[in-house]
Amino acid sequence: LVAELVPRYANLLLVEEKGGILAVFRPVNAGMSRYRRLVPGGRYAPPPPLTLPDPLQFTPAELAARIRESQNAEDLRKIGAGIGRDTAYALWGHIAPALRGPDFEEAALGERAYRLLHDAVAGKAPAAFAVPETGGRPHLSPVPPPPTLPSETGEDTVLLRLPGGPSLRWGEAPTMHDAVRRAFLYLRESRAEERRTRLLRRLEERGEFLARQRQELERTVREGEEAEREREAGELLLAYGAHVPPGAASVLLPPPGEGGEPREIPLDPALDAAGNAALYFTRYRKKKNAARHAAQRLEDVRAEEDYLASLRLALLTGDEKDLNEVEEEMRAQGLLGKRASRQAEAEKDR
Repeated sequence: LVAELVPRYANLLLVEEKGGILAVFRPVNAGMSRYRRLVPGGRYAPPPPLTLPDPLQFTPAELAARIRESQNAEDLRKIGAGIGRDTAYALWGHIAPALRGPDFEEAALGERAYRLLHDAVAGKAPAAFAVPETGGRPHLSPVPPPPTLPSETGEDTVLLRLPGGPSLRWGEAPTMHDAVRRAFLYLRESRAEERRTRLLRRLEERGEFLARQRQELERTVREGEEAEREREAGELLLAYGAHVPPGAASVLLPPPGEGGEPREIPLDPALDAAGNAALYFTRYRKKKNAARHAAQRLEDVRAEEDYLASLRLALLTGDEKDLNEVEEEMRAQGLLGKRASRQAEAEKDR
């Protein structure tokens, strides 16, 4: 079993005694690397040699000579192989005050850096674990975090911002194993929160669509309730047809029943009284039919809104098991994936 612990290119291979590759976790074909191919049936070749020297082979004086020209943590990554970004920033937090201080001593700096690196590799020091304030990937380093880290303003803080990234809050873990374990727990929790946020956003999108649909349906139902005036206008035109002047744009007719004020009824000048009455009756039937269908659909929309509210409550208050169940239910109901997109487009077109 061959484990290649190379940053960003870690891999795991099962290699037979003669060097043949039996299985590989991340196959590497010719289009991905000019140096080697890692595919089942091929021959195993180790990773390319390091282009930087091993910093653990430096003496304290050699380390100090390489470090003293550093302007920032990124420069520390260039002093030797194997110093990753996270380790460089934790290391920089230790040596920056001495490097920038008025009483700079190169020998003390070299001894400090030498001891930090060797204790980290030997597991004699606590590991560093950092969490971005805005969320995201945690940062790990075998070099422990210093008690305080210098900020750009000169104040001591446990926050350190990586170039192009958020501020990090550093803490200690007893061992690198514990730091990795904390990273996995943090990632599991953060990914669960990302899933929860994604599902809540989908429910919110669906809820906004339903709210717009409900408002439109309620408007249609109100128009159906007000459609009686269309029927009354048609009946008045038939009852008082003889009083409707030809080509008139409107007419003032007595109200239905006893009492009340006369009603002005808009007319189509091209139609006579009977034609205008038929037009009002047609509008009445259309509004009534639309209102009846809208009322039925309105019940479905309100029921779905209640259902979405129950899902939202489960997402906000539930644990990871509840999260999995809600996601599975949402997928089965067509609220996730391509089916949801097609359904939303179809409803939008309708």
